[in-house]
Amino acid sequence: PEPVEPVESETRSDFSSDFFEPVTLRYANGVTVILNSNDIVEGQVFIAAASPGGHAAVADDDVVDSFYAVDVALRSGIGDLDGAALGRFLAGRDVEISPAISPYRESFSGTSGTTDLELAMQLMRLYMTAPAFEPLAFEQFRAQIAPVIADPAIDRGVAARDAISELRYAGAARFEILPEPDEFATFDVDGDERVFRERFSNPDDWVFAFSGDLDVENATELANRYFGSLPAGEPESVPDVGIEPPAGVVERTVEAGAGDTAQIRLLFSTPIDDIDAETRAVAEVAERVLDARLTRVVRETLGATYSPRATVRVVTDPDPIVEVGVIVTGAPDRIGEIEGVVLDEVRDLAGEGLEASDFEPALAEVVEFYGFVNNGQFLDDLLESELHPARDLDDFWGIARVLGEIAVSYTHLTLPTTRQRCRSRWWAGH
Repeated sequence: PEPVEPVESETRSDFSSDFFEPVTLRYANGVTVILNSNDIVEGQVFIAAASPGGHAAVADDDVVDSFYAVDVALRSGIGDLDGAALGRFLAGRDVEISPAISPYRESFSGTSGTTDLELAMQLMRLYMTAPAFEPLAFEQFRAQIAPVIADPAIDRGVAARDAISELRYAGAARFEILPEPDEFATFDVDGDERVFRERFSNPDDWVFAFSGDLDVENATELANRYFGSLPAGEPESVPDVGIEPPAGVVERTVEAGAGDTAQIRLLFSTPIDDIDAETRAVAEVAERVLDARLTRVVRETLGATYSPRATVRVVTDPDPIVEVGVIVTGAPDRIGEIEGVVLDEVRDLAGEGLEASDFEPALAEVVEFYGFVNNGQFLDDLLESELHPARDLDDFWGIARVLGEIAVSYTHLTLPTTRQRCRSRWWAGH
């Protein structure tokens, strides 16, 4: 297509890093493109793009189609190339682009070699303007997932994720992992294509971010051609379909899969007022504290090599919320004992706080992480600063500054009490 010049261009050079000097281009069609040039990884460009919308923006009757539209699109290809032909064309080329639809966004993620950056932009444009939805690709995908829809117990991982999602979101359709069989019956190729085109064809409010080994002048010319020239769409508002966390404890036991294995999944959801650098920094330290302490205590108490995995996420859902997750796998006859040990430790951390022996290694690990520049983190902050006006682009660098002020006395604040959790357990062969 013929290139279209941006209506606004801005360069930020006030950051304390030679690797972060983003150039922001804004176009009349509503597209924003952010280019950040550095040589952290020679010959490689990291890519992320997103637009507000997602499952929240589709009609009620199209929710199931929105779950699988991307899967069918990836199998079907783009333009005149079916999925197989596209795969052959991309073989040997250094580019990978993946579209996605989540509860509140449609997005792209991927990487490209510096010399394949134009191809990466072409792929994203074609997914937006000329996705191919082949009936055969649709039928093959439908046949692949139909058994799990009919009987989730055949895949214990999917069954577990579905159970804890249903507990957290009270069974709301837009947050399901698996639709009910009667809902799945409405899934068809026409609905898939309609949803995909609705979510990806409107360029208004799309943000494309590129960070890595790129030439800004050349990348600007490519952005003008492939994104600036997209036909303008209509502004849209995204409804708030968020579900408040459940009051108190909710739990479910799921019997699924095969083999003598058990697992407990815990999810603690705590609404907060705002997301700032301090909250994110504390969450990062708290995650490492919880993960290390659970691993040590579970092994010492139970005398086994169980490996808990703890995460602490600060997300917009669409309102700010802290989610603390714990997953532990173990023997079926000891899963109740494991659960008791894990909950005792979470209660202790939430109620009594930390010892220096918990806190200092975790803080040191986070400080070390933020001592290294990272294109993936750059992309996340570039996107969030555009999609959420309350998020300042200075926030990433603010975390590094805040880390020096974190004290043991308030590191435990992101760990909610056990009254604020959802819980799901599953085991197999028991």
